[in-house]
Formats: sequence, C-alpha cells, structure tokens
Amino acid sequence: MLFIPGPLIALATFPGAIVHALAHQLFCRWFRIPVLNVCYFRVSNPTGFVIHEPATKSYQSVLISVGPFLVNTIIGAGSRHLFVLGLKACERFRGEWRKYCE
Repeated sequence: MLFIPGPLIALATFPGAIVHALAHQLFCRWFRIPVLNVCYFRVSNPTGFVIHEPATKSYQSVLISVGPFLVNTIIGAGSRHLFVLGLKACERFRGEWRKYCE
C-alpha cells in the first residue's frame, strides 16, 4: 500500500483549496453574513477555512455550504472548455503544431 503524506496532497491540490475557501466567503458576502476569519491555504489540516456568523435563514446556510461545489464545478467546466479550444486550435496547424503548442 502506498502512503502519501498529507502535506504533499495539500501542495498538489492547493488551487482547489483556495477556490473552495473563496467560494464560502463569496456566498457569505452575498448574504451579508459577517466573516470573522479566513485562511485560504496552509499545509496543515485543515488546508483552508472560513469562520463566519451563523446564517439567519436555512437556505443561506445550505448555499454557503454548497457554494464551493457550485463554484468549483463552474470553474472546472470552464477550464475544460478552454483546454478543448486550445487543442482544436493546435489541430489547425497540423504541420507546424510544435511551433504553437510547445
């Protein structure tokens, strides 16, 4: 069984952790819920966190909780779309692909 230390996982996934914490904070700001403390990334556990006041309505609490899933999904889909567009652009230059894609 392969053992991978937590700090290596944290360093490999830091962009997602930063966007995750930003999404929590974004939804708190949209609902005007005060944010008390934010840590976007650190190597120890947890890799990031947002401490905020309790939500006044249950739907706000649900959206603050689910917000990172929505935001990361949108960003992931958008980055995949850009990647596919880049591949298609490279295919147009068949003979000269190394000049444009490397």
